Amino acid sequence: MLIDRKNQVCSIDFKALKLDVSTITGLIQNVAQNTASRLTSDIGTTNLETAHNAFDRGLILSNQGDFAGAEKAFTEVIQIVPEAAEAHFNLGIVLLQLNRKMEGIGHIQQARDLSRSHGDFEATKNLARLLQQLEAFARGELSN
Repeated sequence: MLIDRKNQVCSIDFKALKLDVSTITGLIQNVAQNTASRLTSDIGTTNLETAHNAFDRGLILSNQGDFAGAEKAFTEVIQIVPEAAEAHFNLGIVLLQLNRKMEGIGHIQQARDLSRSHGDFEATKNLARLLQQLEAFARGELSN
């Protein structure tokens, strides 16, 4: 699942990851709160619109199963807005779908750290819980 700019959760099949989607959905619903308004003054309207377009493209591509294309789109967002926690989160999820677990976890950790620095402590807590599950999964500690 991915988070869009309006805090909507978009589905990605987590069966391959063997993670409980409903639990994860509950943990991350507020990751993207208020980021766009906070960033407009920092990067300018034109760059923000480019980032929004790339972000939306990443959501569409990932929902179509084009994870390589989604990776490129979310990477573009991060190049424009490196502090966009939701872009790091979504890139992390896409990388997990591409079976690049450690890279994916790294981006989700970055999303957690950015959420903390933005003062979004609920998202920070939720992402920390998600990371515990993902790290256990990556180590093979979660059962099928």
